[in-house]
Amino acid sequence: RPRHVVLENAHINGFTSVPVNVIADAAGHANIAWIATSTDGVTVKCGHDNGRVADDSAVNVHADTSCDA
Repeated sequence: RPRHVVLENAHINGFTSVPVNVIADAAGHANIAWIATSTDGVTVKCGHDNGRVADDSAVNVHADTSCDA
């Protein structure tokens, strides 16, 4: 199946929940990937990850590493 962007270039304040829906495979799991960049204006930080989630999963997104990698 092709990948789809669910949320793009959104400004989200810390500790905010953003519900999204994804379609699971036959085993009840879905693949997700995320990329985040901080916008504090002093020291830009980045983060990214990907993985599989199941029903009612929570995914913690964070931007706490150098963007140089």
